[in-house]
Amino acid sequence: MKYQILFLSIIISLSAAAQRQMKSLYNLNDQGMKTSGWHFSPGITYMIPSKKSTEIQTEVAGVSKELTSTGRVGLYAEIGRHHLFDKFYFLNHLDYGLAYKKLTGKQESQIICETCDLEDPVKSIFKDNFASVYVNFSNIWQISNYSFIQNGIGFNGDYRFLLNNEITPNNQPEITPNSPKPFQVQLHYKFSFGLKAEKGTFIIPSIEVPLLNIVPWDRGRGTLRYFESGYRPVIFSLKFMFLSKRKPEDCKGSGTGTSGSKLWGEKMKR
Repeated sequence: MKYQILFLSIIISLSAAAQRQMKSLYNLNDQGMKTSGWHFSPGITYMIPSKKSTEIQTEVAGVSKELTSTGRVGLYAEIGRHHLFDKFYFLNHLDYGLAYKKLTGKQESQIICETCDLEDPVKSIFKDNFASVYVNFSNIWQISNYSFIQNGIGFNGDYRFLLNNEITPNNQPEITPNSPKPFQVQLHYKFSFGLKAEKGTFIIPSIEVPLLNIVPWDRGRGTLRYFESGYRPVIFSLKFMFLSKRKPEDCKGSGTGTSGSKLWGEKMKR
């Protein structure tokens, strides 16, 4: 719920920000560049535990188990297509493509008992690899002649193709090697800060967090279950976005922007 509130706060604060005249970042009537192109994004993932420390009572009186959960860094990469348009006031950008992500984290389990000898804690590590498809629908606020803020809602469909759990010491029957279903669909929120590097080229650092799991449905949660802990995957990426050049035979006439021709610029002051 706190992530939904954060998203709404960002939307409201940006909408209420004072507007000023700026040079448009891109002209939809540009006869040399298309309003679509390719993008690619290297990045990292990090698993944020729902609770860093949890104590669980066991079936034995006076004996409990303390869980300590931590996230670890994994790799991320995506490639895809994108489109700019001005047909809808709140929707300026659409992007979609393929991605790879590695999700990894650790859980440490320690038995707590006042009348017995304590054993060494059990360390459990997961390392999952996913192939993903995604689509994002975004709105853009220009904040200077060469920069903008982008808010997006999207969907990702993930398929796990390699699972690797490590439990030490081995043969721990009380540790359940839970992991997400092989296929999952999530609704996510993506916040980005973009810079115009040159004509038709943009550099966009982003952060993406899941809002809820759709398949399988988990009562509106956006966390993934590993072992006995929940984790929320966060993606940090650096997108390089390019607009394709028009071929000479495509440069006849001009574009037909429906709400002002210039993307961002004056259009974003309304």
